[in-house]
Amino acid sequence: MATHMIVKQRMHYFEHNLNWLGHANRTVLMEKFGISGAQATNDIRAYLKLRDGAKLSVIHYSPQTRRYNTEFEFYPLWDHPVPGITPNLEESFASFEFLPMPLVAPRDLRREAAILSRACVQHWTVMIRSVGSRGMESHTIQPHTLAWDGVRLECRAYCLLWKEFRNFTVGWIVGMQQSFDDFPWHGKPDDELWNQTTTLSYKLNPDQTDLEGLCREYGMQAEEIRKQPIKSLWEQSVLQHLGFQPMKSPFKSK
Repeated sequence: MATHMIVKQRMHYFEHNLNWLGHANRTVLMEKFGISGAQATNDIRAYLKLRDGAKLSVIHYSPQTRRYNTEFEFYPLWDHPVPGITPNLEESFASFEFLPMPLVAPRDLRREAAILSRACVQHWTVMIRSVGSRGMESHTIQPHTLAWDGVRLECRAYCLLWKEFRNFTVGWIVGMQQSFDDFPWHGKPDDELWNQTTTLSYKLNPDQTDLEGLCREYGMQAEEIRKQPIKSLWEQSVLQHLGFQPMKSPFKSK
């Protein structure tokens, strides 16, 4: 039983890479769990057999890259929470960028987030339908990063309609499909606003009557100054999340 659970853990991690990156190979298992190449191969075979038994989509193996690749639509065997709640995954899941805040969404966004994450990594152009200020809108986008701005899960992408980089709220997307048109790729290095950062410095307001409670809630001392690097284009969202409103705030900016 214990051996079965360990193998399942390795298969789950293999699928986690497929789900969020769109590809995986036996090396990720060997490096993560310290197992041999033969054992990793057996784990992958066992995983593919489970998928076949569940009549799920086939995972294609590429001899050129020596890795397994998913299609645009991928249905996992197991549940895979959005990596935004575990910032230490940032190095592996490079399509995500994080702020030190919890990921709370009004609905389950795992399917949408996973498709967009794979699109970021694989450089897939995506046609989306989303709810806009004037009703339903259609856009063809080239996503480069998923990020939590302190309020909502956003996809930073180049919009081929507007011919500029924009933030797309993942929770507003109601449909997605892959575009096979041959557009030049616009990636993260081309996104000037994305690469601009600022440092937010703040401290608790010592004049607050409930200062003791606020200290516990935010894990800060009254005169302690916190410095947090953030994307400049999301500065207002983060300030709002921290409580910097036109009305009374527990914080003072520095």
